[in-house]
Amino acid sequence: MATEWYRRAAERGHADAQYNLGFMYLLGEGVQANPNEGLRWLRLSADQGDESAIRLIADLYRDGMYGVSADPAEEPLWQERYRMTDLSQTCHRQLWPNVALLSKQHPQKGQLSGCPNRGTLAS
Repeated sequence: MATEWYRRAAERGHADAQYNLGFMYLLGEGVQANPNEGLRWLRLSADQGDESAIRLIADLYRDGMYGVSADPAEEPLWQERYRMTDLSQTCHRQLWPNVALLSKQHPQKGQLSGCPNRGTLAS
């Protein structure tokens, strides 16, 4: 039922609904999992400036999850697009004092991609 309401709103161009529907397709929640359809809806949301969609796509292309293959050509484009968002800038200011300490304590954790938010798949 929720899927139908998200679909209706997404088809009318509602960015949050497009994000939610895309995420549902990635996870197979309420619909058959379909990474291509998930990415299609996430891209539509991202094209409207949805920062969480931009971040999620960057994470998917970096890590290759939920049927989406890691893509070394696409990943830096989406990471740069995410770095230009207000969400990234806010998170960077909040995290910066802790990054050096975290890197020393847990060097295996790798690069921080930003703040936790809805639908993030970053570790």
